Amino acid sequence: MLNIEAKYDLHGIVNHYGSLGFGHYISFTKNPFDNKWYKYDDVNKEEIPEEKIHKESAYLLFYIRKDIAEKSLMDVLPNIETDYFPGKPIKTKKGGEGFVVKPSKKDDKILGVKMKSDITESSMKVADLKDEEDQHEIQYTISEMK
Repeated sequence: MLNIEAKYDLHGIVNHYGSLGFGHYISFTKNPFDNKWYKYDDVNKEEIPEEKIHKESAYLLFYIRKDIAEKSLMDVLPNIETDYFPGKPIKTKKGGEGFVVKPSKKDDKILGVKMKSDITESSMKVADLKDEEDQHEIQYTISEMK
C-alpha cells in the first residue's frame, strides 16, 4: 500500500456573490512562482495580501497535496496500461470480466479481483488475464512518424 501523508496547501479560491439564479464570481490564486496571491475579477488582476482574501464567501477551494507538489503526474498516477490498481477493469483468457480489488505488488503475480459472474472477492494470477486491446488506439510505423 502507498505511504501517503495527506496534508494540503490552499492555492485557489472562487467566491460567489449573489443568489442561486444571479451573481458574480471572483477568484483568488496563489502564484507558484512568486508565492503571492492574486485577485481576478473579470478582466482585472491585482496582487492581494492573503489576509484580505474573503475566505468567508468561498464557493470552491483548490488544494495541492504537499507530498506531491513537486512531483510529475507520472510519479503520482498509476500507468493505466501496465499497473494493476483498484477499480481497473480486467478480462480473463476464458472470457470472464471483472475488476481489480487489491493490486499486486511489483513482484507479486496474484491480484484480488471481483468478477461479474461472482461478486465475492477472489484471487487471480496475472498470467490468466487477457492482454488489453484498445479498439480506438492509433498505431503508426516509424516511417510514418518521420
